Amino acid sequence: MTPTEDDDRTLVDRYKAGSDTAAAELFDKYCERLLHMARRRIGQRLNSRLDPEDVLQSAFRTFFVRVKKDEFTFNNEDDLFKLLVRITVHKTLRQIAFHRAAKRNPNLETGNSDSAHELGVDPGLQKDGVEAHLQVLLAANPHTIAEGLRLVRREYPTDIGPVDLLCRDADGVAVAVEIKRRGDIDGVEQLARYIERLNLDPLLRPVRGVFVAQQIKPQARVLAESRDLHWVEVDYDELRGIESNELRLF
Repeated sequence: MTPTEDDDRTLVDRYKAGSDTAAAELFDKYCERLLHMARRRIGQRLNSRLDPEDVLQSAFRTFFVRVKKDEFTFNNEDDLFKLLVRITVHKTLRQIAFHRAAKRNPNLETGNSDSAHELGVDPGLQKDGVEAHLQVLLAANPHTIAEGLRLVRREYPTDIGPVDLLCRDADGVAVAVEIKRRGDIDGVEQLARYIERLNLDPLLRPVRGVFVAQQIKPQARVLAESRDLHWVEVDYDELRGIESNELRLF
């Protein structure tokens, strides 16, 4: 058994046991090679319409979900990487097909064509790509959102869907965190709905809310403040360990 195989298996086992840092390590280990492959397949003509990072995040999202369900077995040194390649190629080709069809028929982009249902938008891309990794990174480092914040659970369930992170602050108050790549009004409304449902639980209420994104639109900031929600802009590169000073907390 080689060191690489040992390392991959250990990371997968750690992730299945609940380690968010293991997920981040797996992503960082293979993302550059997979991103390069996705870029080559997308090419210049579709580059302005299709973000290879979104495709990659969709691939990793699928991988992590299926790993949790024990759907994969890794026997050889490069099995994990080969699997990620297959998933990434499948996601890339599916999105290329969708965007080419959308170019022929612009109604596909707004979902006004029957063809949109036939092709389908990749479910892994319904939640913007980088959000998956942002969630992993912020779950491992909740203090970057607010000092003293500690993670209770990722994907905390409500009866209308899971909130990205449920945390507790330094005073033990429950904090719901919704994470987006680009923060707009819809994201704020989504967080507000989650908090409404979470506040029905006497063990949680009162629940505070924090809206987190790489960039938050001015209208979304105003709406968040009007709903007594905090907002935080985070630097994705900084969270991945690249030097940057762009972390702003309202």
